[in-house]
Amino acid sequence: MLAWIKTFILPPRPLGSPLLFETFNHEVAPLRQDLSPVPGTRSEWCLKCRAPEIVSLFEIENPRIEGCLLTYRAEMRSEGLRSSACLELSCHFPDEAPLIRLGWHHLLSGDQNWEYYELTQRLRPGQRPDQVLLSLAIEGPGTIWLKNVQVIVTPEL
Repeated sequence: MLAWIKTFILPPRPLGSPLLFETFNHEVAPLRQDLSPVPGTRSEWCLKCRAPEIVSLFEIENPRIEGCLLTYRAEMRSEGLRSSACLELSCHFPDEAPLIRLGWHHLLSGDQNWEYYELTQRLRPGQRPDQVLLSLAIEGPGTIWLKNVQVIVTPEL
């Protein structure tokens, strides 16, 4: 029982080096049709938000990963964002409830320049998601730019 509790309190220990698992550029169609590619760039998008919502950006079907730290990383900037926004990472499983993480610890708001945002989810051995969904949780209207969207996998003990 104590070992199980420690998995929620203590940070996981990496076993290996972080590996770039997936990167998203304009060759990959986003899930959201109004996520507009910025002309003259390879991996930058613009999203005009009108109301609070969860915006699904990209998905990875059957990633074949387990026993690792899964990291969702992106650079974001905002203009006129009246409230706040953050990354959301969802891991869906065939026979379990999904694991959903929100990056409320690092919020985007107002008029902000480019900055890296990152969200990590631990997958225990045997936890094999059949889908990983990368989203943004947005609390109000404004414009958000997004670039260098990546998923990184770090094997752990």
